[in-house]
Amino acid sequence: MRSVEVLKVDAFTNRPYRGNPAGVVLDAEGLGEGEMLQLARELNTSETAFVLPSRKADLKLRFFAPGGEVPLCGHATVAAFHALAEEGLVPIRECVNRFRQETGAGVLGVEVTVMEGRVEKVSMEQGTPRFLSTEIDMGRMARLLGTETRHLAGPPCAVSTGLPVLLVGLRSLRKLSSLRPDMRGLKALCEGEGLAGVHCFTAETLSPEARVHARFFAPALSIPEDPVTGTANGALGACLAGDKDLEIVCEQGYSVGRPGLVFVEVRAGGGRMRVKVGGSAVTVLRGDMLVG
Repeated sequence: MRSVEVLKVDAFTNRPYRGNPAGVVLDAEGLGEGEMLQLARELNTSETAFVLPSRKADLKLRFFAPGGEVPLCGHATVAAFHALAEEGLVPIRECVNRFRQETGAGVLGVEVTVMEGRVEKVSMEQGTPRFLSTEIDMGRMARLLGTETRHLAGPPCAVSTGLPVLLVGLRSLRKLSSLRPDMRGLKALCEGEGLAGVHCFTAETLSPEARVHARFFAPALSIPEDPVTGTANGALGACLAGDKDLEIVCEQGYSVGRPGLVFVEVRAGGGRMRVKVGGSAVTVLRGDMLVG
């Protein structure tokens, strides 16, 4: 067995023990898929990012949830680039620093904003939104979420910006907060429809700067409820934008005691919709783990 350096970084927050924790392995060269999955399961965060060399971009990131590899992860990207910049492993200067990352969803841009020597924000480009065909019955959806059809704001919408998610609107924050999903049923639904999870949201918020309050359930990835989800909120931004530009702040994580904020930017002009998500991060742990 050999030792591998790992970090745990809380993303979409600037305070420890809030937001969404991600594992980060800054030097994953030589690790096999089984070893990456072993580390991800032991770290037991919703995703762990593994940094690798790339021939197509500045670097390559692979993302593993405890249940297996996923093509893209917003909060783990924010965590990884925060750690890379903090550790001096990528060149940064006092401004917006631009990089390209190779992912399972393609080569995507990342911006690292540095102010007074500190990493203030990491923003990542997401894949071009794809609006997916789905005919999921509202009654079934309500039952799986533990609520009633009248509390849903409309039919579910499936969107992917690298990770296919089902978007379900609720009419009130009270109803969203009271959801008690049937995890076994949601898992079967997601596996049957090829979805990573179900992202529930409402226009009622707790923070005055937020426009949307959200919860994300991903039992098919062995994640009952994810604290704060970049890719799902990016997909939500694409859905809400329609054919217009949009900038919103999404709040998430209150229901699991890890509140965080995701900044979503959508640009709809030029014949191609472009989505970015971003936020702050803070490193809370450094250490070594055995693998092999």
